[in-house]
Amino acid sequence: MFLLSSNNYTNSLNIYYALIQTGLPLTLDKHKSLENILMKFSNNKMIVTLNNFEDFISFPININQLSNCFHQLLLKYECHLGPLKFNPMKEELTYGTKIVKLRKTHCLILIEALKSEKTSISKDNLYKILWPRDLNIQMNKLDTHLTNVKNLLKEHFNFKFSFSSEKGNLMFYIN
Repeated sequence: MFLLSSNNYTNSLNIYYALIQTGLPLTLDKHKSLENILMKFSNNKMIVTLNNFEDFISFPININQLSNCFHQLLLKYECHLGPLKFNPMKEELTYGTKIVKLRKTHCLILIEALKSEKTSISKDNLYKILWPRDLNIQMNKLDTHLTNVKNLLKEHFNFKFSFSSEKGNLMFYIN
């Protein structure tokens, strides 16, 4: 969900392949990303930037240190759903002092809603993102989870999260 980009393609590939093994939500495909992580390499260090957060890494470094650096940076990331703050790494929604912990499925739905806010996403693709190992696709399962997210946002934050489905494609409307 976070796009890795840098001033050195080879180094960014090496970092990507090392970090993807640790389970961090990273991609090299700008169409699959929520936000951009910029890596700048110079001499024996790397500067990592995500929004207004920045960290410096000196080389050599081991995979645990590298993973921890990126994990800590990603934990700081928040995006907005109207007045709500959404932290995808912590799987939390916040408004003022109220914090609601999300289920992983609901968190993934919100991430995909943000990524496809100005476009649409097919229900089949969303289903495969949420349940990649399901062999029998049951669209009523997806519809139930979409409704649950909508109701959760309404109940806890009085926030209107709506969506429509036409010809197997979902459009999300985040107010």
